[in-house]
Amino acid sequence: MSGVRPVPPRPGPADPAAPLTVGLAPPRILLVCTANRCRSPLAAALLRRTLRERGRQALVASAGLLPGGVPVPPDGLRLAGELGLDLAAHRSRQLTPGLLAAADLVVTMAREHARHVVAAQPDAFARTFTLAGLAEWLVGRPVPVGVPLGAWLDEAAADRPRSVLLGQAGDVGDPVGRPFRVWRSLGTTLEESVSRVATALAPGLPPAATAP
Repeated sequence: MSGVRPVPPRPGPADPAAPLTVGLAPPRILLVCTANRCRSPLAAALLRRTLRERGRQALVASAGLLPGGVPVPPDGLRLAGELGLDLAAHRSRQLTPGLLAAADLVVTMAREHARHVVAAQPDAFARTFTLAGLAEWLVGRPVPVGVPLGAWLDEAAADRPRSVLLGQAGDVGDPVGRPFRVWRSLGTTLEESVSRVATALAPGLPPAATAP
């Protein structure tokens, strides 16, 4: 007996220390707005930071419907600074079929963007949500541990009614040309919605890489 060491209990799937997500590839999450100059780059930067703070990783990118190569406007840079983000090097990027095909999850700022995505790639519907719609849909739907995010969405979200793409309620509006108080309101909305989404997604995402 003296040479036998007790075997520690194996953590269950609900245990946050369970290594079930270690072998998963980080999912690709694509955020989309009209020009990729304000809403989607801000949301993407917030999501990267929030997941990192939760010790999880995903490949977060953003794109827009319009031609790319344009910087963030001054009010966007000001808001980013207030949120603790640096978007000075960001240049807008246009959405392409390749970006859509590679995405495990597409998060749009408004329904019009989601309609564009689904019209361009109909089989992306199950993986396409507005930011507000995703935060709401994830309530009561725990992301399974050890299952690729895209594969889970293809099964769990395919039966949503297509009518979720209609209307404007809950859409994140474009702040360009508006007073800076509208930009600040945008920042609050993005922070709250991104936090809800990150909290819901985190248990099913692989752990963030740590320095040796």
